[in-house]
Formats: sequence, structure tokens, C-alpha cells
Amino acid sequence: MLAVCLLDGASILLGGALGELFPSRPVSLLGALLFLGFGIWSLLDRGEGEGGERRAGSVLLSSFLTVSQMELGDKTQISVFALSTRYPLLPVFLGAVLAYLLLMGAGTAAGNRLRSFLEGRELRRVSGVLFLLFGLLFLLTLL
Repeated sequence: MLAVCLLDGASILLGGALGELFPSRPVSLLGALLFLGFGIWSLLDRGEGEGGERRAGSVLLSSFLTVSQMELGDKTQISVFALSTRYPLLPVFLGAVLAYLLLMGAGTAAGNRLRSFLEGRELRRVSGVLFLLFGLLFLLTLL
């Protein structure tokens, strides 16, 4: 949520400066390539033990960086920018944060539920394949 708040807040306050500086096609391509990279990274066996837990700070930083990269210059930022040109900033910001809170909560709950059915290695494989599929879909939308 912190990443979303920072990025969408910056979009509102800066008035979509990223849209002016960077064309949407290269930003979309970067997002697709990042998804493909995360997919490959997830599929690689890094020799981690199945029972090994990551530290909370490491997970927090990974989550923050991943969400920040994926949300940079996306349709949500553009939508929030458009809404902020017509409506007061605080309700637009709070509405965007509430929507993300609900969506991210559902995604986190689903991932946690999957974790009870799959072991760490299998879960990494499933997430890797999903990242690859989404990356390929994003690439296809650019053609």
C-alpha cells in the first residue's frame, strides 16, 4: 500500500509528468519485460531450503520494489491523474487507496491460501509460469 500511495499520490500531485516524459509504449514494454524477468527468476532453482523463511524486512522491500516498478506509468496512474483534474485531490487519492487495499488484500489472501496447498518450490513454479504468461500477454498487446 505504501508503494501505491506514493506512486498514485505523486501522480496526482505532479499532474502526470511521467506521461509527458515517457511515451506509454516503452513503459509498457518495460513492464512486460519485468514480468518475464520475474517469471524466469521465480523458475530458477536458487538452492533455497523449503523450510527457509525470509526476513520480514526483505519481504517488505521486495514487495515495495515489485509494486513500485509494476505500477509506474500504468493505467491506474493515468486514471487517477484524470480524476484529479476534475475532482478534489483527497477524495481521489483515498478512493484509489481504498480500491488498491481491497484488490491487494484479495491477492494476498489468495496467495496465502495457495501456500497451504503448495510447497515453496511448487508455489515459485506456479508464480513463475503466471509471470511469464502475463509478460507474454503484455508483449502481445504491444504488437
